[in-house]
Amino acid sequence: VLMIVMNGLFGLAIFVGAWKHRTQRFNIQSSHMYIGMLILLVGLGMFLPAFMPEKVQDEFYIFLIVAGALIYGLFLWVQTCEHRGFFEYSDAEDHELVNSVHTHAERGGLYHSTLLLITMLPVVLLAKGMAYVLNADIIIHGVPAEFAGLVIALLILAPEGLAALQASRQNNQQRALNICLGSGLATIGLTIPVVLVVGFITQEHITLGLDAEAMVLIAVSLLLLKTNLESGETNILMGAMHMVLFASYVALIFI
Repeated sequence: VLMIVMNGLFGLAIFVGAWKHRTQRFNIQSSHMYIGMLILLVGLGMFLPAFMPEKVQDEFYIFLIVAGALIYGLFLWVQTCEHRGFFEYSDAEDHELVNSVHTHAERGGLYHSTLLLITMLPVVLLAKGMAYVLNADIIIHGVPAEFAGLVIALLILAPEGLAALQASRQNNQQRALNICLGSGLATIGLTIPVVLVVGFITQEHITLGLDAEAMVLIAVSLLLLKTNLESGETNILMGAMHMVLFASYVALIFI
């Protein structure tokens, strides 16, 4: 999911937006928040467990559940209440963007929350059905298991990806950034604590640490994000770089 949202979807959104508008601006405060949180949670939840002695893993996982849930909850409060303006951007000269922001704001959170639940349900059910088909293909045709995971993740992320692409085409790169990096952050901040809690309840062993190859890909992705988003503007080359990194991840599945 991280490789898809940070490189595949976000890279394509940057590329498509730059193709139409050349350069696009966003609030640099939001990128600092997202990247800082991603570095923290990736480091604690996906890198450090690979080097953690097995005898202290349970204690560390308990710490990770509490720390991850608290810091992600604090981030949501900052994003929606304390520093909401950090995650908004509007250009007075771009009337279309300003009107688009106001239109979304008038609908309210309850409307969007309800719509999110209604639209996500069929996607999740479809992904569950496709998982059985892909598992059969893995057994029959010898398809890499990682490829099946990629397909399911792409299916689940399709609504967000389409929304990010539409936002970039409408010259609203801030919304595309919020969608893509917000999805990546939620994947770690929400999923890891929940999976660990379920693991403790069912007494299933959970392995969080990535292998060396995956660590390199994620580390390069974070460095590339930090470098490309440092100026507060995006261009077509930045999008192409992220797309090439995502293509490398897909290629390595089959190598």
